[in-house]
Amino acid sequence: MRDFRPDLGTVERTAKRLSGHDGGRALMFLASDDGAGTTSAAVSMALRAEAIAARAVWLVDLDLTENSAFKAFQAPPFEEEGALSRPYDASLGKAPIYALSPETRLEAEARGSAKLLCVHQVGARRLLVTRLRTERLEPAQRIRFRDSPDWWPAVRTAADWIIVDAPSLSRSGAGLAVARHMDGVILVLRAGQTAADDGVSLRREVEGAGGRVAGLVLNAMDPMVHRLTAGRLRAGDRASGG
Repeated sequence: MRDFRPDLGTVERTAKRLSGHDGGRALMFLASDDGAGTTSAAVSMALRAEAIAARAVWLVDLDLTENSAFKAFQAPPFEEEGALSRPYDASLGKAPIYALSPETRLEAEARGSAKLLCVHQVGARRLLVTRLRTERLEPAQRIRFRDSPDWWPAVRTAADWIIVDAPSLSRSGAGLAVARHMDGVILVLRAGQTAADDGVSLRREVEGAGGRVAGLVLNAMDPMVHRLTAGRLRAGDRASGG
């Protein structure tokens, strides 16, 4: 993980211009492939948002099996932000954003409250990070993300900012499934490995799913230079030579 807070000023300014629908702003980070630094960018942005928020910031991890955003606060550099609290129910009384197969009797009885999805407060901050309680799953159970249109408005009423860490499209379509619920989507590209044409293709996929691309971050992964550069992606962009 990398702390990109100093490099996300442009993203923050862009996000502030987004109009939240009936509550807090919702901003999602999404990449085409693994290794682009999406979780680092999302966690860093959530911490920046918390510094200016009057109410809570929810960091929502759509990778329900890995819980990468939650784990980020248990290792450098983000473990210094404070110990994670005990879990709190994150269902908000709405249908869950996951489905289990096969569904156990216990889960069927608790379906309305969706107790498997929880949030943890990060230290004394007004920052909550989601986690799916995978330890409660039975060995043969599989979990998949599913859209829950009523859940997102409920989160907006509870938070000033909702920052969403989406798994790469090469592994999951969860990001596209919720793109229409976001005020903006930030594309995360890996410098030297992601051509501008690939970014344009990702933009078109997001817009085809009803989402709005608000900008991009380019992750320079060279070990001597760990930084993000931010900007806007246009349909006519092309990769530069050299």
